[in-house]
Amino acid sequence: MRCRYICDRDTVEAQWADKLNDQGVSFSTGSSVTASEYWEIIDKYDYVIDATGQPSLTHKIRNMTGDYTGDMIALNATVEGDFDEYINYPRIFFEGYVGYSWSFPKSDCSANVGIGWAGDERPDDYMSALEAAAQRNEFPVPDQNDVNIYTIPRGPSLDPEDTHIPEDNVFLIGDAAGIANRYQGEGICQGVRSAYLLSDLITDGKEEKYPTQLFSSMKPEYCLAHLMRGAWVEHENPELLASVAEAIE
Repeated sequence: MRCRYICDRDTVEAQWADKLNDQGVSFSTGSSVTASEYWEIIDKYDYVIDATGQPSLTHKIRNMTGDYTGDMIALNATVEGDFDEYINYPRIFFEGYVGYSWSFPKSDCSANVGIGWAGDERPDDYMSALEAAAQRNEFPVPDQNDVNIYTIPRGPSLDPEDTHIPEDNVFLIGDAAGIANRYQGEGICQGVRSAYLLSDLITDGKEEKYPTQLFSSMKPEYCLAHLMRGAWVEHENPELLASVAEAIE
């Protein structure tokens, strides 16, 4: 795969927060938003942007979680080790199941490692599966206390019209909008792109176009993900998948 930047997400998000704080944006952290607080926020602000993941807080409070059509599961952690050999070449391991494990170096001595499942067949014990993948693919086994587990949209997992609740001016972005890549599980860049799109539309007074423009802008990505996932699910053949990826590359 082509070389890409690997960053420390916590550091980047902290820098974003500091920059916004300098511009007068207030932050409230360390607690969850309750149902009553949610409705107070709706009443108080002109626009509410929900980036709370799948299923979104908006859908939970409104009893609409059934609107989501599919998900994926992923575990990851930051580990210490010797990654000098492939520091500029993140590794993804396709091993026959519908999913993959990975080792993405952050430096020559630390990396983000993990495993995810995009299909309906999943292991009974996620941690044991992660440990086994680490041993097979020769990256450090993370401490269980350091492991994060995520539910990721099997995007697109939400109808476009459900990303905007016009009567309350609520908009969903990122995972909350069900837009993660169903082939790679990638979701952070989609979250950033959807946020920029919504910001531009609100600035132009065209926010009602957000659902259609969001999904229109992502259609090529979804078509590619559908093609790759089809080769994956139907054949579960890592060599075939690699050949398709190389041809597209």
